Amino acid sequence: MTLQGFVTCARGTEEAVEKELQLLKATSIEKNKGFLSCKATSFDHLAKIAYQSQTASRVGVFLGKTTFKEATSAEALAKQLPAKELVPWFKNQKSKVVCHRVGKHNFDSKEIEEAFGGCLVDAEAIINLSKPDMILYIHLFEDEAFWGVDICGFDLGKRQYKVYNHPSALRGNLLSSVLGLADVEKNHTIIDPYCKEGSLLIEAALFASGKSPHFFEKE
Repeated sequence: MTLQGFVTCARGTEEAVEKELQLLKATSIEKNKGFLSCKATSFDHLAKIAYQSQTASRVGVFLGKTTFKEATSAEALAKQLPAKELVPWFKNQKSKVVCHRVGKHNFDSKEIEEAFGGCLVDAEAIINLSKPDMILYIHLFEDEAFWGVDICGFDLGKRQYKVYNHPSALRGNLLSSVLGLADVEKNHTIIDPYCKEGSLLIEAALFASGKSPHFFEKE
């Protein structure tokens, strides 16, 4: 059995994310703006990608995509997602919508979340904005829309290993993407004389050791 998955990332780091997905045994990878789709062998494989990935922001089950015009309303865009596609995932589940939006549109993110929330209602989901068990993730970049089931429920780019957070610190997934774009290998020695809080070196060490960036989290 194969499962269609998605990974979101910082714009411009898609090549680094593609390399990492290949290392994590994902196949049929397709790159879009800040969004990649791929095939996993199972749900456990997709969960492993989410746990091991150092470059991802979100990971989930890919449900569909479309293109739209700038004048399109949030309600019109939501109508392109049939409720029957959501039923297997969201029926009778405490759910909410999370939207990430980049570009000039005829709506804001809150309006998208409200409109696609109607899709969840049609799918007989239980709307719960504070403690959802399931998240319908909507990714909008300019004239493209992608949607899927977020299997993590939080931004994977955040790191818990930081004891000291420098005001100009970069996100962990962005730093790992820099390493990937620089073709860093596990046996390479990394020197960063301007390391600040040391995040780039920590990300390099995690990559070299094969440990998840979430390995040291308490939860």
